[in-house]
Amino acid sequence: MSPPAAGPPAAGPPPAGAWGPRLGRGLGLALAFGLAVAVRWQGLAVTSALGDAMGPWWVGARGPLTTTPHAPPYGWMLALPHALLLAGADSLWSAVAGLHLLHALVAPVVGLATARLAGRTAPGLVAAAARALAPGLLDTCWSGAEAYLAPVGIGLLVLAPTLGRWGPWLAALALPWATMNHPYALLVGAPLAALLPWRPAPAALGLLLLGPHLVHLAAASATGEAAAGATGTATALDAWVRTAGPGALVVGAGALAGLRAPGPRRVVAAGLAGLGLLIVAGLWVGPLRDHHLRLAAVPLVAGLAGVPGRWVWALLLGLRLPPDPVQRPAQGLRPGTLGLLHHTSRALDAVPGPLQVLAATPRGAPVVEPGGVVLDRWLRGGALGTGGTVALVLTVGRGNEDELPEGILRIDGRDGWVLATGTEAAVRDATATLCARAPGLRAQTAWDGWVVAVPGQPAAALEAAWGCGPPPPAPQGIDGPRAHP
Repeated sequence: MSPPAAGPPAAGPPPAGAWGPRLGRGLGLALAFGLAVAVRWQGLAVTSALGDAMGPWWVGARGPLTTTPHAPPYGWMLALPHALLLAGADSLWSAVAGLHLLHALVAPVVGLATARLAGRTAPGLVAAAARALAPGLLDTCWSGAEAYLAPVGIGLLVLAPTLGRWGPWLAALALPWATMNHPYALLVGAPLAALLPWRPAPAALGLLLLGPHLVHLAAASATGEAAAGATGTATALDAWVRTAGPGALVVGAGALAGLRAPGPRRVVAAGLAGLGLLIVAGLWVGPLRDHHLRLAAVPLVAGLAGVPGRWVWALLLGLRLPPDPVQRPAQGLRPGTLGLLHHTSRALDAVPGPLQVLAATPRGAPVVEPGGVVLDRWLRGGALGTGGTVALVLTVGRGNEDELPEGILRIDGRDGWVLATGTEAAVRDATATLCARAPGLRAQTAWDGWVVAVPGQPAAALEAAWGCGPPPPAPQGIDGPRAHP
């Protein structure tokens, strides 16, 4: 008699070996993400809150889908995270803290991609730690601009080839998003996207998102910055190496090892192709800067998947914990920083509304972006409007903080700046007196923050409190805040 046919195996828990590596990888990447968040939050107070750093917040508050980007090179997808963060924020401080969380995602994303390329966990954890502690990426985060979240978008493009049929769908979103964060991200992302087995549906989605922006960039290219030439490119390479420090050796090791191993070879080759395109762009199209090169470093680090055996752990010796950028409380109140903006906005809590904000400086950028103060007060539910109190943030010479015209009240200040309040008429008279003393004094009003927080009142009404003629508009640039004339 023949034995009975065997049925399906009885259901039960998976073998211990099936869960162990996945659990270890997940915990390791979670720790790397926590490390990346911690070091970025360490510099939250010194994050820039001027110029291009504030632009996406205003666009996000007004609605990225219906608002023109704050500067021509950028696209509507840049401000999508800002809009989502503002929806759940109770202050600009908490919104920027949320943005730092998104910046920190580059560590686990690149780590996961590296682990999948290697088929083992160790290279992924080292790659994640390298991106968590990279000084250049910390600078990108704290600058508030300098390619914005493009490094995270490039990291997603590095991960995409490891995801099979889902890879093109991820790339169809990541490449347009990265490009709208910075145009040079296209040069690094396109070779990575070329590795994928594109099908009509994700390809159509990618073209639908990216195509109009590319047309816009092509139309605006005639007004772009002049080419930097070989000298500018060499300077950018030198600046990147000096900023990266020993971490540059980790990136170099990833590039060399990745080219030798079959798993990461195509990704590293695509990263090197992107680096080459950046150098060509720096020679012939526009200025190359070190934060552009940080984009190309993201796929090169994934080459750590090719480092053999346990030698990959030795590369941790090339990583350093960053120094605390806020070693003393006063350093968290530097001019132009989120810390000083937050401090100024809190100091105005006791001022009855409606309130408008004005900044005056004899040269350069203001110590506090007045539109940022307006946006923060709006998020916290403070009263805003014309016809009430005017807050004047005045840049002064050190030692002259108490020399204010009559009619305005000093409520805060320290070396180099004063926060005073008064009625619209009093501030108008005071600024006229100050302009007579310093003819070069310029004003900046809360233009962008005002149209978000007080849509019923025209921004032109802000000029009524300024006694020295209309203030010039604040200029914007592609890679960071520009000095006000």
